[in-house]
Amino acid sequence: GKRLGFLTGHEMPAMLEAHAQSVMLLGKPFKTVPADAPSPNFDFGAVNLPSQIQAHVPTMIKLRLRPPPTPIYSLHRRLSGTILLCTKLKATINSSALFWDIYKAHHERKADIAKLSAQDWK
Repeated sequence: GKRLGFLTGHEMPAMLEAHAQSVMLLGKPFKTVPADAPSPNFDFGAVNLPSQIQAHVPTMIKLRLRPPPTPIYSLHRRLSGTILLCTKLKATINSSALFWDIYKAHHERKADIAKLSAQDWK
């Protein structure tokens, strides 16, 4: 949180706990699913992440020492909207696989760009 600009390092323990719990909740749909799980899909309707995350918002708003950085805030709004929509639709999605596919593709593109840049310097 501090490296991304969310936290100053002077927050109260209650703020740190609320921040950590919210981050863990936001990551729930994307965690790796065990191979022996009955389904790889995350059931947004059954888990109801928005209400769980909402429980931490008053603490974070009251105790935060700085607002979130604008680019991160924008990303969080999009992610929150997507999670809310999935919850309303009671969607079951293999969001972990989607996340890791995108993650791998992003890092492969970065590696390809680095190789091309290195070739330009030869």
